[in-house]
Amino acid sequence: GDYGRVSVNVDALRGTEEEREFLPKWIVDHALGVAPPPESPKLSLELKPMAGTSTPPISNASVSAPKILGVRKIKEYVKEKLDADGKKSANIELECAGVGLDDAYTLAYINAHVWKKGAPIIVEYR
Repeated sequence: GDYGRVSVNVDALRGTEEEREFLPKWIVDHALGVAPPPESPKLSLELKPMAGTSTPPISNASVSAPKILGVRKIKEYVKEKLDADGKKSANIELECAGVGLDDAYTLAYINAHVWKKGAPIIVEYR
């Protein structure tokens, strides 16, 4: 049966009012070559020791990581770097903009709901 499918030759699209009325904006934009570039799947992250602590800085503190990266993985990365630098660490705590970061958070969540500024996201550890 007919499921309401529409077949359109994209080469024939011109961006007319009628096309914009009946087709989703993204289809017309892509056909006309005016669609915005896709967002990067990664975010810039800078890891710093919390102020007022004796926690040392780590090597490779500026990283680019997938938006889906969770706080638990960031903690593991910081612990691994501190341990490699000879600074044994027990429990790693992370904060961003003064807010403690839950293990369930992702970089995308932190960027949208905690950091709310431009790149890089500054995450402090102790």
